[in-house]
Amino acid sequence: MTAIFARRNLRSLLRTALIVAAYLCAFIILDLISRQFEELRGIVAWYPPAGLTYALLLVFGARFTPAVTIASLIGSVFIYHMPQPAHLLFLWALITSSIYGVAAAFLRHRIRFDWQLRKLRDVTWLVVTAVFVSALLAVLSVLSSALSSDMPRNEVLRAIFIWWIGETVGVLTITPFLLIHVMPRLKRSAEGRPVRSPARRSFPRPTLSVIGQAFSIAFMFYWVFGARGLGEFRPMYLITLPLIWIALDYGFKGVTTGIVVLNFGVMLAMWFFRFDLAPLGELQLLMIVNCIVGLLMGAVVTERKRAENALRESEERYRTLIQNVGEGIGFVDPEEQFAFANAAAEDIFGVPPGGLLGRSLREFTSPEQFGMIRQQSDRRQAGEKSVYEIEISRPKGEKRNLLITAVPQFDGQGKTLGTFGVFRDITDRVHAEADKEAMQGQLRQSQKMEAIGTLAGGVAHDFNNLLTGILGNIALMRSSLPPTDPLLENLNGAETAARQAADLTKGLLTFGRSAMVLPVPMKIAAALEASLKLLKQSLPATMEIVRDDDQEAWTVLLDQSQMTQILLNLAVNARDAMVGKGMLTIRTRNEVVREEYVQNHPFARAGEYVHLSIRDTGPGIPPAILEHLFEPFHTTKPSGSGTGLGLSVVYGAVKQAGGWITAVSTEGVGTTFDIYLPRCLEEPMQSFTPSPLSANVCSGTVLVVEDEPVVCEVTQALLSRSGYTVLTATDGASALNVLRDQPQGIGLILLDMTMPGMTTDETVKAIRVLDPTVPILLNSGYTSNGAVKQMLDEGSVQDFVGKPYDLPSLMEVVQRLIRRG
Repeated sequence: MTAIFARRNLRSLLRTALIVAAYLCAFIILDLISRQFEELRGIVAWYPPAGLTYALLLVFGARFTPAVTIASLIGSVFIYHMPQPAHLLFLWALITSSIYGVAAAFLRHRIRFDWQLRKLRDVTWLVVTAVFVSALLAVLSVLSSALSSDMPRNEVLRAIFIWWIGETVGVLTITPFLLIHVMPRLKRSAEGRPVRSPARRSFPRPTLSVIGQAFSIAFMFYWVFGARGLGEFRPMYLITLPLIWIALDYGFKGVTTGIVVLNFGVMLAMWFFRFDLAPLGELQLLMIVNCIVGLLMGAVVTERKRAENALRESEERYRTLIQNVGEGIGFVDPEEQFAFANAAAEDIFGVPPGGLLGRSLREFTSPEQFGMIRQQSDRRQAGEKSVYEIEISRPKGEKRNLLITAVPQFDGQGKTLGTFGVFRDITDRVHAEADKEAMQGQLRQSQKMEAIGTLAGGVAHDFNNLLTGILGNIALMRSSLPPTDPLLENLNGAETAARQAADLTKGLLTFGRSAMVLPVPMKIAAALEASLKLLKQSLPATMEIVRDDDQEAWTVLLDQSQMTQILLNLAVNARDAMVGKGMLTIRTRNEVVREEYVQNHPFARAGEYVHLSIRDTGPGIPPAILEHLFEPFHTTKPSGSGTGLGLSVVYGAVKQAGGWITAVSTEGVGTTFDIYLPRCLEEPMQSFTPSPLSANVCSGTVLVVEDEPVVCEVTQALLSRSGYTVLTATDGASALNVLRDQPQGIGLILLDMTMPGMTTDETVKAIRVLDPTVPILLNSGYTSNGAVKQMLDEGSVQDFVGKPYDLPSLMEVVQRLIRRG
């Protein structure tokens, strides 16, 4: 590693030595040239070595000050043969190099000077420091010479002026040229970086401009210095005109070369004519004018061209960005016509490239939409930014939703030039939000139906207990009256009303999915056939029923009463809608519901379903009513013509069967109800018609466990009237006590499912501990279908009967279970 560093240091020292050697050689050569223009002892009209020195120190810094001191000493001793003692010459060389070194350090470190002169400020600082340093050296040198020699006092000011202008011209002629054309390559070489290969042509191509500039320089020199017949009139400053031309064409880089050419030309003319053309001061002023005018104009032109190029590149980048950005961007004039549009905007509006230019937004929007656009335009006239949404129609008729952000543009007088607009296609977002809103609406509807169902089930439970007492007491009264008693007619009316009330509560329980059903595997076609036998009795002959059954329709798990409720309520609704005349189409198909459907219907589930479709040809349902279609007690029929429970019962029955129902209606065409029932893989039952029930009465002991006194009393009376010994209990704990106190055993336990204290499951398990074989008959006006089914499947209970009791059915079940026990 040390060897590597040593080699690097050696190469660096070698490069520095070569630069110093090159500097000394160039300094001596330029010093010899400047000696040809010596005006006074050691004072020349033009001193280019100063420009070489200043360029070296500006680029490489103060570490080259010793080399400058040596070069200055060599020039004083061997070229100008100055008569001063050696120590004074050395002191003067040291002072000269130090002043230039301080000036260079000041520019490099305090001003942050860019030695490549890229900006006007850098050129200005170079001119200012050159003038100041040259003036300081001129004063110090001439005054020291005047004090140590016999220089006449009247020559001091002239000597200071000649030194000052000559040194300034030397710096401003040579330093910029070296900094632009030589020092960049020299700097890279000194730092050990690869030097770029020079361009094949170091100078501008011989275009008409270059040829014209060269000719103009030659012509001006001839006219000013060589033409005869001008007398004493010498328009010397015309020489500066070609320099202005060069600055305008080639900027700062070209003008540095032009200054060297012009000032060398002036000095050659002055040397050739031996200073007879004009006073030396005028020639020096001509050269300094060339320097200052050329450098400043070249810097201004270059900076302007650089700014123009930067602006052009920025505009190109901006144009590239605008053309390739994903958002549509355009500019419309005050009449809303496109003056510019990028490719994304053209794609959004569905037009070919250039197809938006000159076209108005009116062509893509409805009159209402364009009116809203004009309102937004009026807001922008007041200087406001506007953000709004519109719907457009593409040329092929496709609708798209756009979000527009519009920013007004004004001229210097505040007049509206137009509007920059950003067009964002939000069609997918709008559709997604609409779908989301629809799904949320469906979810809210589902939650609302769930809450109403829970409420309906609770009401039905209490109501069924009351109906059980009413119907039971009616049955007791009827059994105590002779067949010809006129009171029987009143009892029949009361029973009919109670039965209608029982149907109403059954509908509420079905809606709340709390009615007890015992589903079995069945073919959908067979279930429809069994229900249609009852349905046809409720429909007029003018109403046509069309069947479109899929003979391969899958099996479903269903209670026949559920299918009857579904079909009967939908058919009665269709009958009322069609005023007794029309067509009712019942269609079944197998269908696989996929995830795409579920995403848009949150109540659905993927899987295999039997799709039951029931369509009528009625007047249709308005959208406002369709939203509340399945809500209980929501009806459009006249008062007294309906309960408002028909469709809510259908909704509950379908949900209880594990499916879902939707309605689609077109006013003037009809309504279609689509019901999806899950496929059952079990083999279907062969019969769905219950067998006739016997009404025989047998003896035995029945324990009635019921917390409602009315229900308990009427049940006890009915069973006692039929010949049974009846014991009662009000909850599970008391039932267990009764069971323990009966050594002869109990033939049947009639157990209510909703009692205080012990739960049904806890009571059943405790009973089985005391008596594993006693039959248990569950009863309830409101219960969980799943809980009953689970206990029936486990065999812990033997059967279920719902409230209010149907007396013959109750007697048949009690008799059957006691006999089995």
